[in-house]
Amino acid sequence: ELTGAIDTTRAVHVGQLQINDGFKKNEGSDFACAEVIIFNDQILDRDEIGCIEDYFNQKYGLGLAEYVPRSVPFEACLTKEHTPSVWYDAGSYLPAHGVWHDKSLNGLNIDMHSSAVVGTLQYFDGADMSNSLYRNDKPVVYGGKDFEIVFPVYL
Repeated sequence: ELTGAIDTTRAVHVGQLQINDGFKKNEGSDFACAEVIIFNDQILDRDEIGCIEDYFNQKYGLGLAEYVPRSVPFEACLTKEHTPSVWYDAGSYLPAHGVWHDKSLNGLNIDMHSSAVVGTLQYFDGADMSNSLYRNDKPVVYGGKDFEIVFPVYL
């Protein structure tokens, strides 16, 4: 049961997507991230969710046993009504500039030297094919327990 007043003039947010930051700061972990796509303020239907699952399965070779590819390409899922609020993949990270570019074209690039980032992000792009982080010829970014990032979108 909910009690109390609700201010309907302000947006209610669950929070921000974070890695190694937030409520449990002392519970950091090493991580590898190939891609982050957030659809905010939108409800995706079953076909749209399936289309996004197809995209990840095809791009990263996840090899899910129940996976049956759809005939609709991922780009067809991206319509004017359904575009990501933010979209980062490891290939859009430019280590030399310290910027992780937002592929959604919403301009929410992450400056790795900003206050939203603590620590150093490493980039694996296939130069070391034996690295277990390298997946299906696609780059990944990696951070240790000391790395923290807050993505610039509210959920």
